[in-house]
Amino acid sequence: MRKYKRALTWLVAIVLLLAIGAAAAWQFYFRPWQQFRANAHMIQLAVERFAVDTQGSYPTHLDGVLVERGWLPAWPPSPFGPGTMHPIAPDAPPVPGCFVYITGGPIVADASGNVISPADAKAQGFVYPMEVDHYALVFYGPRHSRRYSGAAASRATPARPEPASQDWSEQLDYWNMINSQARIDWDRVALVLTAGEELTP
Repeated sequence: MRKYKRALTWLVAIVLLLAIGAAAAWQFYFRPWQQFRANAHMIQLAVERFAVDTQGSYPTHLDGVLVERGWLPAWPPSPFGPGTMHPIAPDAPPVPGCFVYITGGPIVADASGNVISPADAKAQGFVYPMEVDHYALVFYGPRHSRRYSGAAASRATPARPEPASQDWSEQLDYWNMINSQARIDWDRVALVLTAGEELTP
């Protein structure tokens, strides 16, 4: 009987230790990442709200725009340390929780849906918008995650999808757009958000 009581005592102790460990893991690992993703999507939503209020044009930059003009109450706090989740320069070293904002556009297509360059569009007499019509938010994490590094390297110079008449959104190459405008440390990237979606490796 004494052996069973001792075994039960050990079992209860182990269950309690596991519960305490799970709570600590949630508090110190999973909860910050959950907050990070929620904050990132809040910033993305503010960019989309800007576009709604400006007839579809995204901001050319975020400094002095989203917070100062009311699309975002304030830059959210970083869950990975002191400071906020705010934009940094495209060539700046990685800062955990901060992000690089990269823009592109316009995408120009002819009547058949073929994507053409702005220069060709001008030569053919097309009238097209000059504002930004797509973007990427590249968020840095607290350490080397390598989630995107392989995909970014393998898609650095991809071929255009065939046939050329595919929908323009399928031909939009975010990987090259990002790499051509910024010096991204892909080993530290934790999340990439584009217009309405998450860019997956």
